[in-house]
Amino acid sequence: MNRTDKILELISVVLLIGSVLNVLSVIGQLPDTIPCHFTIDGTADGYGNKHLLWIIVVISFALYLGFSGLTRYPQFYSTTITKTDKESQLKLTQKMIRTIKPIILFVFLVINVMMTQSAQLKSTGFIPYLVPFILVSVFTPTIYFVIKMGKIK
Repeated sequence: MNRTDKILELISVVLLIGSVLNVLSVIGQLPDTIPCHFTIDGTADGYGNKHLLWIIVVISFALYLGFSGLTRYPQFYSTTITKTDKESQLKLTQKMIRTIKPIILFVFLVINVMMTQSAQLKSTGFIPYLVPFILVSVFTPTIYFVIKMGKIK
């Protein structure tokens, strides 16, 4: 693992800790029922128990563990690899997963913070930008790495 990989792993762990700390810091102050689903313009249209916030944290941990497993054992990643390019393809796959992991964990942290802010009747003005942000932040590195993989001979 090179320095960049270590930094990406550290960022992922910090984001997980941030998710836990966010929930721990506000859960006692939240009403029992909080907004848990929003329309594209930021209007709450679904409500649930405040402990649903923990589900986001659990999903974040599950994604972290799943991505970490794929990084550690990239041969389980379903792709066609020839013998001549196997090593470089597997390394690039690991790099792609390590790059996407903190992005997805950041998205889950943003969703978690958005829900807690909304439950506390604070501004959630960034909601209309959430979907485009998610799409750009996840697909940009994915496309980059897929193109790079296609160039390996």
